[in-house]
Amino acid sequence: MKKKEKRRLTWWAVLAAGWILALGGSSPARAQSWYIDVPGSYWARPEIYALYTASVTDGWFVPAPGLPVSFGRWYYKPDDPMARGEVVVLLLKAMGIPPADGPVPFLDVFPGTEVYGRIPLRPYVAAAVAHQLLSGEEGLYFNPRDGLQRQAAAAWLIRSLGLKPFAQSLSPVEIQQLLRRFRDGSEVAPRYQAEVAAAIRLGILRGYPDGTLRPRQTLARSEATVMVFRSAWIQLEVSPSRWDPQLGPARILLKSLENGNVRLWKAWVEDERGSILRSFTWYPPRRPPLEALLETLPGPGLYWIKGSVTSAEAPPREAIPIPLWVEGTWLQGELLPPKVPAGQAVRILARSSWQGEGVTALTPWGTLDLIPAPSSGDGKSWSATFTVPSTQSPGSYPIPLEGRFMEGQRRALLLHLEVLPPVPGHEEDLRVVLVGSGSP
Repeated sequence: MKKKEKRRLTWWAVLAAGWILALGGSSPARAQSWYIDVPGSYWARPEIYALYTASVTDGWFVPAPGLPVSFGRWYYKPDDPMARGEVVVLLLKAMGIPPADGPVPFLDVFPGTEVYGRIPLRPYVAAAVAHQLLSGEEGLYFNPRDGLQRQAAAAWLIRSLGLKPFAQSLSPVEIQQLLRRFRDGSEVAPRYQAEVAAAIRLGILRGYPDGTLRPRQTLARSEATVMVFRSAWIQLEVSPSRWDPQLGPARILLKSLENGNVRLWKAWVEDERGSILRSFTWYPPRRPPLEALLETLPGPGLYWIKGSVTSAEAPPREAIPIPLWVEGTWLQGELLPPKVPAGQAVRILARSSWQGEGVTALTPWGTLDLIPAPSSGDGKSWSATFTVPSTQSPGSYPIPLEGRFMEGQRRALLLHLEVLPPVPGHEEDLRVVLVGSGSP
């Protein structure tokens, strides 16, 4: 063989080896290239491509006949129905929720159940159950290969964003007003109505040009991908979502799947009229997750946390807005009676605002969790009873109360119990006295 021909063959061998390595060797999972069936003119290509670049999408690999496996093609099948199992995998990947080992209540999700012919489904379903993305409406069977209706997809997305409390806060009138935006809004199943209405309100679920919502229609893979993109490309969190500024700042967190040439990240707070009350801006080299602390707002009411990302590769994209309720919390308490001889019983009564989730009393003789009592008016009632040991020395004893409110917020209150010496034949005035401070 001539030296010139030998050099040419060596060059082609190096090129071929480099091509195979660039494609990831013989592993189709590592060799994934763009989907051959999603052309540049396809209506959902921008959203599919964005999630593809973030390693969220999955498709099918078809080897080329007679060639190494790396030379096959990938297909997304965008117009096919998206199976329920495929939606779970897509949604959890987009939300950054890893698969998990945990209980799966469905009889048809076995350890060997796969999607796309290679991805074990059970760990994703276990994670979805643990994060309450799936609820009781599935029953004993998940039907992973069946299509997913649009109304069920909307419910899954609302839950994945932590917005189920917002959906539950919508009044029946608000729910029907939102559903009536579409000619077929009345076809939404009752169990999905609140979540579908919330998805409409937040722009997750949109209708068709003919004015229909088609809630019972099976989602195409492209439609499911677009819905997940709207919900997950930029994600906002606010903690607590029901906030009393007197108990400390609220924490705003911005996350994103954006991996392009980002110019700036923004988050801001709007009132119900759309006026911007506070804004936060981050510039590269900062990257999500990005955090801001919100110290105060004008007063009680409903506010909205919004966010966006601006990059050189795409127009500005906005997150699904997140509601923030500003509410006052309060805690009251009393001892009945406030003065008692050793050896007698004392009852602790407490009242809290409606956000109260529990009240604990720390007595010198042990910790008591107050139990809920019948409530009326503008708050919740709690009570517990304990007995002062008969050997207890006379004196004044502090009894701290701690009220626990939604999402970790706490209020404290200090009561005082006076233990009296036993005086034969002497009756103490044991009238009920309100001890502590705080008002609704």
